[in-house]
Amino acid sequence: MWGTGHPGGIGTIHAGTSIGALRRLEQLIQEAVVTVPKALIAETIDIVAVLSGRGSVRRLSELARVEGLDPDGDYRVASAHLSPDRQPLPKGEQS
Repeated sequence: MWGTGHPGGIGTIHAGTSIGALRRLEQLIQEAVVTVPKALIAETIDIVAVLSGRGSVRRLSELARVEGLDPDGDYRVASAHLSPDRQPLPKGEQS
């Protein structure tokens, strides 16, 4: 629930991976507060979509579900890396 009372929303951030996006969000939060609420970030963000490409061509290259924090306090994500035709890559071909 956003502060406006609406259930959900969407935003953009510059990063190359889902984990990179979550860490970049931490950096932005640190501009306002000293202690980053990683547990709150992990609870609030459900899905991270990573787009890649140049110019006018963009493709979905990763779709990740944020599942919380692992025992070490790092983000736990279930990530599907996608091929150029937007199909999941077979196991072993994911980068």
